[in-house]
Amino acid sequence: MNLVVMKFGGTSVEDPAAIGRTAAIVAGRIANGKSPVVVVSAMAKVTDQLLRAAAAAAQGDRTGALAISSRLRSRHRDTAIALVKDPAGCAALLEVIDRKFDALDEILRGLAAILELTPRISDLIVSYGERISSRIVAAAF
Repeated sequence: MNLVVMKFGGTSVEDPAAIGRTAAIVAGRIANGKSPVVVVSAMAKVTDQLLRAAAAAAQGDRTGALAISSRLRSRHRDTAIALVKDPAGCAALLEVIDRKFDALDEILRGLAAILELTPRISDLIVSYGERISSRIVAAAF
């Protein structure tokens, strides 16, 4: 077995061009007979923004937290649209992105109500960066 684990950080998946380069690197490994397992981080700066949203919500700033989430949603949707040219595939990916951000927004609303940011909730919130970027990168491949 020619299994190879490939880890790509945030700058490697920060925008459509970077994701295209990442896909080309993975394709090169496949062409050389490797079987890659690809692990990706959140897009560049997304984790920081998610932490800011969590902090805002924990301080009772629901509007500010949701505004950060809205900007992140737009960035991820724009990236997906730029990468996935098949209309049906793009629509399916956008639906996944929207579902993930809808769930994130519910967590932020709840956090703004309880005003207590635990490590567990913080980890849950930042996990959305990787969960969403991995879906975008997989669709781009």
